[in-house]
Amino acid sequence: EDVIAVPWQKQGNVYEMMAPAQVFSVILMGLLGIIALTTVINTVLMSVMERTREIGALRALGFDRSTVIRMILTESAIVGFVGTILGLIIGMAVSIWLGHVGIDFSEIVKHIDLPMNTTFYPEASLFTAIRASLLGLTVAILAAWYPARVAARLEPAKALRSA
Repeated sequence: EDVIAVPWQKQGNVYEMMAPAQVFSVILMGLLGIIALTTVINTVLMSVMERTREIGALRALGFDRSTVIRMILTESAIVGFVGTILGLIIGMAVSIWLGHVGIDFSEIVKHIDLPMNTTFYPEASLFTAIRASLLGLTVAILAAWYPARVAARLEPAKALRSA
């Protein structure tokens, strides 16, 4: 019997179904990134606003603006690091568990004739874990930049008089 191997990219229906899914995935990841960035900016900014008097006292004691910026960025990096570690532990545990039990897509793709198994078994990837960790830390630090600048611009006398 003659069997011809055809690359998956040349299998029209499979490739055509995957292309929009990849575009959707990129858009979804971008939106999630914007939400994460906005959430971190808001959280750090609220922290700065709640500590206006303390930051004013530090400035009055001689902390220069760059020291205040470094302090806020360091705090955000520490929180980002702790969040990254917790996210890695939970994410890897879920990924390993799903790798054993699988994700059944048979109900979703029952109307599509796919010549493949409809249960997928994800694999925990060190590369993906490192990439996600670096992304999380980068977002935490970059998002803290604006609130850190706001904190550094506080005038000590006005900050100490704030309620």
